[in-house]
Amino acid sequence: MKILVTWSKWHASIGESFVRAFRELGYEAEIFYDNPSHWTLAISKILWRTPFQKKSSVPLLWYQKFISDRLFKKVKEWRPDFVFVIKGIYFLQNAIQQIRDELKIPVANWIIDDPAISNIYDPPLLHNLQAYSHFFIVDESWSWYLKFLNNAPVFYMPHAGNEKIYRPLAEIK
Repeated sequence: MKILVTWSKWHASIGESFVRAFRELGYEAEIFYDNPSHWTLAISKILWRTPFQKKSSVPLLWYQKFISDRLFKKVKEWRPDFVFVIKGIYFLQNAIQQIRDELKIPVANWIIDDPAISNIYDPPLLHNLQAYSHFFIVDESWSWYLKFLNNAPVFYMPHAGNEKIYRPLAEIK
């Protein structure tokens, strides 16, 4: 079985931990980073921190189109049996739906955010979540909301520690 894991480079340890765990279980796994350097993402982040904050959504949408197209191309070329998205905030609904409908590949999203965070209740983000075939959540308060939004199965999967990364520090005496 082949599993494609998507994650951001700036928090690589989580995505890499999943790839390592899937491989230890005997699966073929590969990572797809959802935040390569791109001018549209940089402009969106700059605008977000200025009085022009509302304008940040335009370059962000361009970036979402760019990264969604890259994901679809990667899935089409590599042909995984399953796509495991970690915090898939950049992927557009039509790209996820296209993977599921055209390529017949299930796509799960592990939502690692707290639903009380105001930007989570962003209508475009919630719209994009509708296309996933499965959800994993770290906060059980997401459960009712996702079941209302999408009839996909929802599983509780809290953060866990990877003993190869998270270990006691040596005491200096």
